[in-house]
Amino acid sequence: MGCDKQEYLNAPNYAVGLKIDGTNRGTVTITNADRDPAGYICQVDCSRTYNSSYITTLVAEEKPGFAFEGWEGACTGLAKTCTVGVSSAKYGTQRIAVVEVTAKFAGGVAILASPKGSGSGSISGLQDDINDCGHTGGRCAYAYPSGTQKVGLKATADPGSAFIGWTGCSPTIGDMCYVYFTEGGPDTVAVFAEFKKENYTLNVIIDSRGTGKGTVKSHNLGNYDGKIVCSSGTCSADYTRATESISLHAEPDSGFAFAEWTGCTNVVGGDCYVIFEEDITNITARFENANTVNVKKTGDGTGTVLSFYRSGGAVGSTTGTRHVYDDYIQCGQKCTATLPSNLNYVALEENADYDSLFKGWKGCYEVNYPDMGKPECEIRFDKGATAKSIEAEFVKGAYGVIVNRSGAGSGKVTSIDGKMNCGDSCFAGYSNSESSASGFYIKLVATADTGSKFDSWVGCPNVLGGYCIIYPADFAGKDNTMLVKAYFEKETAKQGDFAVLTSIVSDYDYVGGTITSTPAGIDCPGDCTEIYSLDATVTLTARANTASDFEGWAGDCSGFGTSATCTLTKDDAVYFDGENYTAVAFAQFVPKTAPPPATASVAITSSSCTYKGIYGLTFREYGVSISGTASGPVGSSIVLTMGNGGWIRGTDSCGSWYYTGYHCERQAGQPESTTWAFTYGFYDERTSLTYKPYISVDDEYGYVLDTKDIPMTCS
Repeated sequence: MGCDKQEYLNAPNYAVGLKIDGTNRGTVTITNADRDPAGYICQVDCSRTYNSSYITTLVAEEKPGFAFEGWEGACTGLAKTCTVGVSSAKYGTQRIAVVEVTAKFAGGVAILASPKGSGSGSISGLQDDINDCGHTGGRCAYAYPSGTQKVGLKATADPGSAFIGWTGCSPTIGDMCYVYFTEGGPDTVAVFAEFKKENYTLNVIIDSRGTGKGTVKSHNLGNYDGKIVCSSGTCSADYTRATESISLHAEPDSGFAFAEWTGCTNVVGGDCYVIFEEDITNITARFENANTVNVKKTGDGTGTVLSFYRSGGAVGSTTGTRHVYDDYIQCGQKCTATLPSNLNYVALEENADYDSLFKGWKGCYEVNYPDMGKPECEIRFDKGATAKSIEAEFVKGAYGVIVNRSGAGSGKVTSIDGKMNCGDSCFAGYSNSESSASGFYIKLVATADTGSKFDSWVGCPNVLGGYCIIYPADFAGKDNTMLVKAYFEKETAKQGDFAVLTSIVSDYDYVGGTITSTPAGIDCPGDCTEIYSLDATVTLTARANTASDFEGWAGDCSGFGTSATCTLTKDDAVYFDGENYTAVAFAQFVPKTAPPPATASVAITSSSCTYKGIYGLTFREYGVSISGTASGPVGSSIVLTMGNGGWIRGTDSCGSWYYTGYHCERQAGQPESTTWAFTYGFYDERTSLTYKPYISVDDEYGYVLDTKDIPMTCS
């Protein structure tokens, strides 16, 4: 008979009464520092008495073919280790307290089930075994008789959660899981069902550090859903796991600008896109005071203007990593932008359409030409007004030249066609008909002012006798617009010599003649340069050979005259190096009659124009592939020409002929016939267009021997 609880809990000793439920199925090792420090093994029911000052540890171990099912009494649960002491007693006397424990062992095999994950749910067996595991009072472990081969389990998610999957069993079919026990396999199998919280919380925080005002609105699948309309502080909304696409759109108040997002999965077109990875997602939006940029496109051409900046260099630097502001200027479509006040610098780049040229900027703080490439318009809000108006002029044309004057001296640049007569900067454009004319080239002449001298050309592909010569093929890779700089320096007059340089110019090897001088000294070809005294007057005489006619003089002589003589003094010299004067004269010869045409042919075997994707926001990228066969004499070339007359680079194969970098050319020792293939791409805003390139075989003199049109539809 027991006594008052307080009395037996103060007893000097306690007895551990262990009952083993399932004889010969397992053992329990009892360890106590008072009496059994090395452990006492109970294979059947047993009892041990210990001093109340010591704790007792019990460890259950099943035998092969059986499973530990759990504890009852003073120990509970599925863990194999249990700790008891006098406080675990339920009855006793003043001298001894009694602690009762039952270790349960089951025959055969066992399953230990457990839910996991951020959500909640339960696991139940298909029999009276595992039941409502995951909820209070549920059963998560069960032992099965020896010979059990298959056990089925089912997962059920709680409201607000979703079942994700099973771990530890196979096969699985949806929310069902099957455990197979095999000979030699584990006697106890741990199975986990994962549940994930179905709802996610999205917090939008308006950054209090910003000086501006605005509102952030939420969209689901691109449509305004009304869940978040946030102008200050923190705004929250819950979304289900099935939500496919959440985006946030920032709307600055009048006079303010949106500055930046923090925490977005991705930012596209200025909107913040969110993919839920955690239960709670925080997005920060900041608004600032505003600067404005307005871009106006002028001229009869077309093109786009895009805003950007560079990081890794000083403000306005043309070096560093380039970043596109795709939510500011895209003109084209968006030509006015409101920029945050913390952004003091932004730049604009131009992209002329395939049939147009960019002529120039107006209103920029500075125009830069990084690596002699496209002109970039630099805008500085820390250098004046906070509202900037910029003009970008595009003109129709196939080729264009921008000339800038540089250096400490002064002078002007003109073109022999009369299109250029500029001081600091000028532009000239050339149409398809002009640039496709036989023998077309652009010739620039630099003339120094009094007290200055011309120094050099920069960016000119061909410098001949002090002139800048530009051919259509030189525009390849330059968006059909080329920048050339003419450098002038201050002149320091000194006495020296007067040099005369001569050259013979013709388009054919058999065409030419001679140049002689009075006073003697020049007999060109052979001896084409002579040094004279400063006060000398030099007369040059040109004589054509029997196959040629003299066409006229060029250079420092007086233009294309019919007279075969040219008179020069130091006052005619275009160069002065501070001591010596140099005059240059070109004698130009043409054939008496055109050379007889040779026999050649070209044929098309395949052609296609396919849509490849979107470039930027408004342009579609098309890819053109054309192949065929051709034959012709030595020196002939296969030339592919665009519908607008532009020369195409991008040859993939010339077969047995030589690839020059621009076209296919038959050289000595190569067969008369060959195959060829051209591939290239271009951009256009239209979704469908008729494209008309053509292919030709030209002889070595530039005469077209055969040509074929290649009409195709691009869509």
